Amino acid sequence: MYDLIRVKTEDGLLLNGLYSEGDKNKPAIIHIHGFEGDFYTNEFLVRIAQKLQENKLAFVLAQNRGTGIQSWFIKNKKDEIIGASYELLEEAYIDIDAWIKFLLDKGYKEIILQGHSLGTMKIVRYLFEGNYPNKVKKLVLLAPFDIMQLLEDATKGKWKEYLKIAEQKVKEGKGMEIVPEYFVDVKMSYQTYVSHRKQDDFEKMFAVHDKTYKFPLLNKINIPVKIIVGEQDPYFNPADPKNPQEALDTLLNNIKNSSGKLIIGSGHGYEGYEDLVAEGVLEFVKENV
Repeated sequence: MYDLIRVKTEDGLLLNGLYSEGDKNKPAIIHIHGFEGDFYTNEFLVRIAQKLQENKLAFVLAQNRGTGIQSWFIKNKKDEIIGASYELLEEAYIDIDAWIKFLLDKGYKEIILQGHSLGTMKIVRYLFEGNYPNKVKKLVLLAPFDIMQLLEDATKGKWKEYLKIAEQKVKEGKGMEIVPEYFVDVKMSYQTYVSHRKQDDFEKMFAVHDKTYKFPLLNKINIPVKIIVGEQDPYFNPADPKNPQEALDTLLNNIKNSSGKLIIGSGHGYEGYEDLVAEGVLEFVKENV
C-alpha cells in the first residue's frame, strides 16, 4: 500500500516518509506533522490516507527535522541529533522543498500541502520562503493554534524576558544548550526557543486573541485554504476557548479563498473524530480537480 522512501535535503539531511502513488494528472498531497510528532502515529493520518488511496490521489506522509523531541538523523553522512528540541522554523522550507522535488520528479505537476498543529505554520511559511511555492495549489490547515497567547499564559507574561536571555545565549555560541524548565514545559534548546518566539508575522499568523492584528501573511494567500479545527482544542483559541467559531471566522475572514470546518467535541488530535477529518480533507482536495 505504501512505499518507504527517503529524500536528501539541500543541506544534506536524510528524511524518511511513506509514499502512495496516485494519478499524476491530479494533485499530490504532502503531510507535515506537528511539534515533536511523526508521520505515522496519528489515527487521523491513517483515515486520510485511506480516503486518498480510494480516490487515486498520491500522497507523502513526510518526516521533517522536527520529528520527535530529540531524534537521530544522518546529515552529510554523519549522525546528528535534531528533533523538536533543536529545529529552527526558518529551516522548515528546506525539508518541504525536498518532498516537493520528490513528487515533481515522479511526474506530479501540482502539490497540496497539509499541516497539523506546528505543521500548519510551516506550510504557510513555505509560501513565502520555499523554492516551489508556485507548485502549491492548496493548503490544508489541521488544528492551527495561537502560539502567542499560549506563550503568554504558560510564562505568565515573562516570555519576552526569557527570549532576551535565549538570544544572548545564542550570541554566546550556546544555542544548543537546553533552556531551564521554567522557560517552557518541554526540552527545548536556546536556538529553538528564539526561533519559536520571534515577534514577527510568521509567529503571529494565527494570533486570534489580538483583535487589532491585521494578519498580513494570511491576507497574501491567494490559493484555496481549508481549516479544520476541533471545538474542544485547547490550543486553538486559548484566550477564549468557549468561542472557537469566532476564532475560526477571524482566520477565514483574512484568507481570500478559504473554508472551515469546526468539529464539535473534537480536540487537537481529533481522537474519535478521524473520519470527519478525512472526509473534510478529501472533499476539499477533490474540489475543481
